[in-house]
Amino acid sequence: MDSIDRLLTEHEALRRDAAALEALLGPQRGVGWDDESDCDVAAFRAARDRLAHDLMEHEAREEKLIGRRLHSPGQGEMEAEVERAHKTLNSLVSLLQSAAELCTQKRVHRLRTIVSRVREELETHLGYEEKVLFPLLRGSSLV
Repeated sequence: MDSIDRLLTEHEALRRDAAALEALLGPQRGVGWDDESDCDVAAFRAARDRLAHDLMEHEAREEKLIGRRLHSPGQGEMEAEVERAHKTLNSLVSLLQSAAELCTQKRVHRLRTIVSRVREELETHLGYEEKVLFPLLRGSSLV
């Protein structure tokens, strides 16, 4: 298994972690602000922390791989692609922090909305890497 294949395996684990985070909120009960949950706050926080930790560890491994590529001769075209990936990652990290701050209330409308956005942002970030960055990396001899 090469480096990209390992990263793709980690992408699937991150997707499962995000789905598990959403599942911890339970089914929607009520509409809008009346949506309440008997969510286990400690389990939710632990799952959120695990997702944030695993995401940052994963990104560190990607940075190491991408850094080798960026510092090789004639590879400047990749800098813009890496910058775009960083923007989506920063948005995702902000959303995860917001989720951490909101998981203290029984009413979960805002939290459910943020967790849904986390999944969307994560998918955008991972999809971009899979469709744009990883093919560029596979094209190099540095993978």
